[in-house]
This record gives sequence, structure tokens and C-alpha cells, in this order.
Amino acid sequence: MDSALGYGGYLRGDDLPGLLATAVHCFDVPAGILLSAAAFGAAHAYQGFRMVSLIGLYGAMFGILAHWRGSVGPGIIAHAWQDSLNGVLVGLSRQ
Repeated sequence: MDSALGYGGYLRGDDLPGLLATAVHCFDVPAGILLSAAAFGAAHAYQGFRMVSLIGLYGAMFGILAHWRGSVGPGIIAHAWQDSLNGVLVGLSRQ
């Protein structure tokens, strides 16, 4: 499962029922963004430590974007475009 779909939005608590939503809403915004970024980076651990660090920074930017826009949708779209563009560029570089 893609990491963006695997955990995206859960730390925001928008769709969580009852006590779980209350527990998630106890986090302040910066802590939620940092926790989300760490989870996003960890989901890419197969790429090595250097890439996990870089991807964690991308995750923080996606978290800031989600907070600013009030939705994880723009970040998911940006992630898909980034992955697609990387795939095209790798394909072109092998020709």
C-alpha cells in the first residue's frame, strides 16, 4: 500500500471516531506535522537512511501543505506527480 494512502490524514483526526479522535486532536499542529513526516520517511525505509531523511523533509512539507489547505488531497496529488515524473525521467535516461 502506498504510504500516502496508508496513513495520510490519520494524524489529523478528521475521520476518526470518539476517543481516538480526541486523543489525536490533543497534538498541536507542529507535533502532528513532525510525527506525520517521521511516519512518511519511515514508510520509505527501503530506500536507505539518506533518502529517508530527505523524504521525511518532503513529508514535513506535505504536512504543512495539508494544514494550510485543510486537506491531504493536494499532498497526495503532489506525491503522485512527483513519483510519475521521476518514473518518466528514469525511463528517458535509460534510452
